[in-house]
Amino acid sequence: MFIMSGSAKEWLFVALFFAMFFASSIAEMIWLIRKTKIDIRRTLIVVLLPNFLTITLGFLGTFVVFGILLAVAWDENTHMPGGDAATWAVFLLGILFPLFLLVALKAVLIKVMRFATLNAGFKGPFRYSFISSLLFFLSVVGIPAAALFLF
Repeated sequence: MFIMSGSAKEWLFVALFFAMFFASSIAEMIWLIRKTKIDIRRTLIVVLLPNFLTITLGFLGTFVVFGILLAVAWDENTHMPGGDAATWAVFLLGILFPLFLLVALKAVLIKVMRFATLNAGFKGPFRYSFISSLLFFLSVVGIPAAALFLF
């Protein structure tokens, strides 16, 4: 059985993360160009801009939320108002914030860029935004995490 050292696992995660970021973004752009017959410039804006902003700002928001939870949990005398239910709610908010951000950004950009054929085919931009965002996160976070688990 092949066992990797700790630093090799970290580099594998980072390499797979960026590989899946670009692979899923390119696959989505190719699908959009074929499905909607819209030029590549507008497709680049609708796909890469929300993906990049979500990876940077969305995960920054998750980092801040988890930092606040850690600060509250660090001091045993500090109790969060709302108890365990509020702690779990904030934890879920931190986990799901990047996904919500990506769905919102894609839906707004589809409306702004006037992707009429995409709006008609998916009954509005929200359904396409949700499906593409979920697939993006499953590939960008799920595949590297699965690789860490397997190695």
